[in-house]
Amino acid sequence: MKKRVLILASILSLSLSVPVFAGPTHSYSVGAEMSSYGNNSDIDTTQEVLDVVYNLVLAGYTPQIILYKEDGSVNVIDNTTVTTDWLNSGVVYLAGHGIESGKEVAWINARTGLNYRVGNYFLPSSAGCDIRNTDLSNCKLAIMAACYSGLSDGIAQEFQKNGAACAIGWKNSVSDVSMARYNKILTSYLANGSTIQNAIKGATADIVNEEDINYDPNVLQYRTYGSGVYNTIKRNSSRSDNTTSFTNEMNIFDNVDKNAKGIYNPDTFVDLLATYEKVDDCIEYRHGNDDDIVSYIQENVDSRFNKGLFAVTEIKTIPDDDSDMIITYRYKIGDVSSDFGYNVNIENYKMVGIQKVGSDLYGYDVPTTYALNDIKVEKLQTFNAENSDMLDEIIEQNVDVKFSSKDKSFIYFVNTDYETEDGGVYRTRTRM
Repeated sequence: MKKRVLILASILSLSLSVPVFAGPTHSYSVGAEMSSYGNNSDIDTTQEVLDVVYNLVLAGYTPQIILYKEDGSVNVIDNTTVTTDWLNSGVVYLAGHGIESGKEVAWINARTGLNYRVGNYFLPSSAGCDIRNTDLSNCKLAIMAACYSGLSDGIAQEFQKNGAACAIGWKNSVSDVSMARYNKILTSYLANGSTIQNAIKGATADIVNEEDINYDPNVLQYRTYGSGVYNTIKRNSSRSDNTTSFTNEMNIFDNVDKNAKGIYNPDTFVDLLATYEKVDDCIEYRHGNDDDIVSYIQENVDSRFNKGLFAVTEIKTIPDDDSDMIITYRYKIGDVSSDFGYNVNIENYKMVGIQKVGSDLYGYDVPTTYALNDIKVEKLQTFNAENSDMLDEIIEQNVDVKFSSKDKSFIYFVNTDYETEDGGVYRTRTRM
């Protein structure tokens, strides 16, 4: 995935008294401004990195931050700033472009000369950092915030193969905005002491909440590698005891909105799953059989509930693990899913909580004038006309539609996968 980037970071060694060498007490993060030409091409991961690192500082880690600014005023991303030593830090966060093979995270922009990557294939030192046969055993968690990074034999799995306790990547292209928001929320849970597993589930619960009708569903197509997913990464250290004052002293975090959703504050943090209505009945969910869940909703929550009127989705916390997930039921307007419905929390194959989202739509009559396919074509044509000066190649494009229970209207999103002239892939999601 390709992302937005505001570059400003440098190796904060002097200002933060960071040692020359990395270790398990450090976090290491890289982001960049990778704008090209065109109206929709300014992909910038710098603010995303700062938001995530702020949470990691509050989790007890000393940060090493590499941010590239397009005008070159701050830092470079090359073999002097991206090293196997720093990639062996306690937590690693790389936010950049991906490639369809999933074998790298890249920061590239031919116009500015930016051209570097971390990959699991042969790379000359001038072009990138090859992590094959690299000791990454200090790493408790590596997050590869890039399109396709979670594919089998890809860059995330390579981190795990080389010693990282846990690595997370994505199996598809993901919009830059959704990726940034998801990982900001994820790391806020980690700062609160959640295990990686529970942090993933918490971030998922937040994303599928009713306020997030705009999110890219592909952000939920993540993949985890390593048994460290069941562990917490929060450090109990003297630094973590004084992290609030520590972060306040760092000018690098001035652009972080300390009150924004996903920015950790121990005084206001809320685990969204804890707000679900508790279910004490012993209701099992196995092999996709939700008959007992449906009965519970009808008898205790919503007497009008009819499963046939809802789209049902399983969101497994750890792929291939059927014991822990969130099930979403979303009311359909025709064939279009709305934001009205229910979220069900499954733990250890049992229903333990339920949450209603959106506003009731029972009996809502859709205007017969809506020709959704025609409107999709129109929205796509409008988008492409508005971005006709875009030079990056479109490799895939589609239009999603959702129905807002609040506004009683259809909402259209144009999803566009681009490939840069250097081979990097990124995705934008634009509400039309």
